[in-house]
Amino acid sequence: LLEAEKLCIQMTDTGVVIPRGQDSLSFSIKEKTRRQKHEPTGAELEAEAKRERKKQQYWSNPNRHHIDFGGIFDRTYPEFDVVHTGALVFEIEGYDNGIRHTWADGKSQTIETVLESIVSGINAILTLRRVNREEREERERQSAELSRRRELARKRKEREVQRLNYWRKIARTQREIELLREWLEQDRIEPNGASADNVQRMMKWVQARLAALKESIAMKNVDTYLSSKSLFPEVDDLIDPLGDPPEEPRYSWQRYDRF
Repeated sequence: LLEAEKLCIQMTDTGVVIPRGQDSLSFSIKEKTRRQKHEPTGAELEAEAKRERKKQQYWSNPNRHHIDFGGIFDRTYPEFDVVHTGALVFEIEGYDNGIRHTWADGKSQTIETVLESIVSGINAILTLRRVNREEREERERQSAELSRRRELARKRKEREVQRLNYWRKIARTQREIELLREWLEQDRIEPNGASADNVQRMMKWVQARLAALKESIAMKNVDTYLSSKSLFPEVDDLIDPLGDPPEEPRYSWQRYDRF
């Protein structure tokens, strides 16, 4: 019946498996058992009474902690017996949303007479497992894609901070250049003596700094810096056609992780 459904049985180290594509199930055929109260024999009752006497002697002995109690706390016969019924149970391992997993010998049937039902159940379980796997894989794919988009958004924010910081640095440099130019161009009373020499040396220093600052924001140097940091790439690999993704939810426990 399984072969008619293009299914096969495989033996593995862990049991009997029926594979189909990426999915599979394991099954077993076991004997039904039941528990019944154990009826002790005369010999077992005598042994149990002897054990009880030894136990009482043990508890009454003040030096009992130095005595080997030799299993006197273990009952000499079991409380229940396992009864083998001879009835067989076909059982599929696992749980699959309440789909039937067991077929057993009963008063009016044996598992041999319900093989078609068993095979139908196997098909249903394999189909459900395939659907569940595909849904799980799709959720994992969507989660991975959302994580990728969030990572892109994080990098875009970092890049925007770098862009803004660099622009502010250029703006500060430009303001300083203007202030240096104004200072050099303003009319001043030439000092005499040593003071004049100090001013001349300062003016040379200002002129050198002015030249260095102008060079630092020259277009070729700005372009070199922007290229090295990929702040304005020709092909932007951080673009998300769908825009910014939703932010990752914060759970209540995350608010207190700093403590």
